[in-house]
Amino acid sequence: GAPVGALVGGPKNFIEEAWRLRKALGGGMRQAGVLAAAALVGLADFEEVLQRDHQNAQRFAKGLQELASP
Repeated sequence: GAPVGALVGGPKNFIEEAWRLRKALGGGMRQAGVLAAAALVGLADFEEVLQRDHQNAQRFAKGLQELASP
């Protein structure tokens, strides 16, 4: 849901400090509204997607184990 990085959440003072540090380290935000919209979609659908992703990860891990590759 956050196509170009991560989404930070927390108390207002934490967000303000994260924002300050991001700016101090040279990070700029372009098209913040478009990116926030994608993050909101991800948050709205995360339960269904998380369950599916977990099942896919389990299937992938089982497949790797069955290969018995070092």
